Amino acid sequence: MFIKVDTPNRFLDLFYQSRKAFWNYPERLFFAKDSWLNSFITFYKESIPLSHIISSIAIMLLLFTQVNGAMMQFLSIEDDMLIEGVVTGSTETGEVQPLTRINPLISTNIQLEKDLSELIYESLIKVDSKGDPIPVLADFFIIEKGKRYQFKLKPDLYWSDGTKITAEDVFKTFTLIQDLESNPQFSNLYSKAANKLEVVKSAVDPDAFEFRVTGDNVIPGFFEAISFKILPAHLIDDLSAQNIGMPDPYINRNPVGSGPYQLSQATSQFIELKINPNYHGIKPEINKIKFKLFPNEAAALKALQNGQIHSLAGINIESTLALQKSNNISLYATGPLYNQFWALYLNQTEGANPLLKEAKIRQALSAAVNKQELIEAQLGYAETANGPIPKTSFAYTPNDKYPYDVTKANSILDELGYIKGADGFRYKDNVKLTFTMTYVDSADRNILAEVLKKQFEAVGIELVLDKATLQVAVEEHIIPRNFEILFYGVQTLIDPDRYELFHSSQVRHPGLNIASYVSEAKRTQVIDGKTERVPSVDDDLDDGRRLIDEKARKKKYEDFQDVLASEVPVIFLFHPEDLYAVNNRVQGVDLSKVYFLEQRFNTIEDWTISPQFQTDTTAP
Repeated sequence: MFIKVDTPNRFLDLFYQSRKAFWNYPERLFFAKDSWLNSFITFYKESIPLSHIISSIAIMLLLFTQVNGAMMQFLSIEDDMLIEGVVTGSTETGEVQPLTRINPLISTNIQLEKDLSELIYESLIKVDSKGDPIPVLADFFIIEKGKRYQFKLKPDLYWSDGTKITAEDVFKTFTLIQDLESNPQFSNLYSKAANKLEVVKSAVDPDAFEFRVTGDNVIPGFFEAISFKILPAHLIDDLSAQNIGMPDPYINRNPVGSGPYQLSQATSQFIELKINPNYHGIKPEINKIKFKLFPNEAAALKALQNGQIHSLAGINIESTLALQKSNNISLYATGPLYNQFWALYLNQTEGANPLLKEAKIRQALSAAVNKQELIEAQLGYAETANGPIPKTSFAYTPNDKYPYDVTKANSILDELGYIKGADGFRYKDNVKLTFTMTYVDSADRNILAEVLKKQFEAVGIELVLDKATLQVAVEEHIIPRNFEILFYGVQTLIDPDRYELFHSSQVRHPGLNIASYVSEAKRTQVIDGKTERVPSVDDDLDDGRRLIDEKARKKKYEDFQDVLASEVPVIFLFHPEDLYAVNNRVQGVDLSKVYFLEQRFNTIEDWTISPQFQTDTTAP
């Protein structure tokens, strides 16, 4: 017996009914008198004004969600993680330039290296803006000022890997720093000072030791000279002056310190730190800090504005202008960094432009520079520098003998026989008065270079701009002293000792007498029984670092500054200020006692991250 199956007909009926429904859905939804749309419109009109109010609120909420969606996309995820943007540059293939090492004993221009060193490592002591010591890992007392100091490690100190900190860590770190002086690439102020010192172990107390000056001279800025970071002895056996800058040594890739944070993970895109459980100080509330790497400042700025990062340090003028309009970002300024100054170095090396060896030319150049205009070009985030020693020092002398004075500059050049031509530039014997200024290429430096160019043109001097990468500027211009005028910034000691920067013995690398300056003023001295004429600046700087008495030192540095102001080997421009842009959710940031940008983290234990986005626009 066979049963007839009519399933195909049922499927066809269902298909035609469905097609008819879909075919007619626009009419039923939107156009028929009883459609959903017409019913809604009727209801909306009958509900006015309540319907207007509800719809307005809905639109505002939608817009707020869209505008702040990016700001909230991660900032509300972890309230105990600070995410900071860092501009590291890009590789030849356009990828983010990764960090290859972390070592606090290396002098570096890479801000991220400085930041990580400051958070991971600590020193025996640190110094404040006046050069006074503050104990960190060790307590101390003075046995003989400038020559002998007793130190004792604080009890129960441990490295982040759990190993106890001992005097052996200090000895090995000190020995490594001394060794750095053998390699000009890594020679620095710490290595130079370390080779005039010795560390003596205590025969009684294993945690106590002495620093002693090895020669007859004292070290007036002793505490500043030993404020280097301490490394763990058990991890630096493979470090030397030859490989300390390489990524190969274990500790350069896996830093172990005593600071508030330790390395958690590192990738080509970010470096993450976490709280050091063995930290001896007050532990911060922010448990993690992630440094997110960017190829350029524009990308980092966009991430800050979109809420992908909390903060961005060392921003340029263009970024500052953009962020001043932001409701969600506060700009923190460090105030003038008095241990740094920017200047024009006028090269007096044999073989350099002979005109720069003429004091009158240098004086005219100085009188042509309007420092205030340079500061205004930086939106006011700088302060005039009138010499190599800042006004905060006991040795400061206000002695700017050739300040901005166009009339004076023109008068000197007229006297020297340089006549203005039809093009506005000065000529002598049909040769144009022109100089080339070398500087490190950056957005801010380009702006200031153009300002300087116009200032020199105003008195008839042509300034040719020669910008270079930092590496090229250092290796091809500064080290071989191959430039005419160099626009450059340097970092100095808090102590007024400027031996490394202006003594004639420092004219060649690794000396830091960049202008190759030897003072024309001379003094008579008896050396080895013979009467000799020596540069007066050398005499002052030699005596200044031998003396302990502050009044006697002040007199020597007054003479030094007076000669420098008269002979103008360097035109001092300004002390910079650094800016730190921070999302308003991050509270407790204080840069009032910062004189290095990396010191912004000195108060990290007071920082908190608000769980909700804030729109407070009040900047400190």
